[in-house]
Amino acid sequence: LESTFEITVAFSPTVVVLGGAGKIGTAAATHLLRRVPEAEIILVGRRENGGKGATEEVLKSFPNGKVSYTNVETVWRRSTKLVDIINNADCVIHTAGPYLDQDPIPLELAIESQRCKAYVDVSDPLPFLEKSLLLDLEAKASNTTALLA
Repeated sequence: LESTFEITVAFSPTVVVLGGAGKIGTAAATHLLRRVPEAEIILVGRRENGGKGATEEVLKSFPNGKVSYTNVETVWRRSTKLVDIINNADCVIHTAGPYLDQDPIPLELAIESQRCKAYVDVSDPLPFLEKSLLLDLEAKASNTTALLA
């Protein structure tokens, strides 16, 4: 059985994909454009030269997609660049790793942002998830939906 569903978006969302140069990041971006082709996707990765291949990978499926790449040194530390990127996003999808012994800085920044109201995290180490879950009240207070897996 094949099932389909439609998503109606009243605006063109800007979605930041942390770990955007990796396989999971490009797969998430491609899937999102399949569902919301008007989305602007900003792939974020550590490598300056990783963006061209990642952007091309996503644009292979969606040649008219709005896809760009920017690099940040790390998503595990607050930096002016990372704060600016998240402050200008409607949604953050976090696929960057490794998560071991890290704090949920990207989630904190999404909660603090006036614009970002959706955060999706595909982390796996339990200590990282436990730290993220401690931000429940802050997320609710800022009206930010955070999905953690």
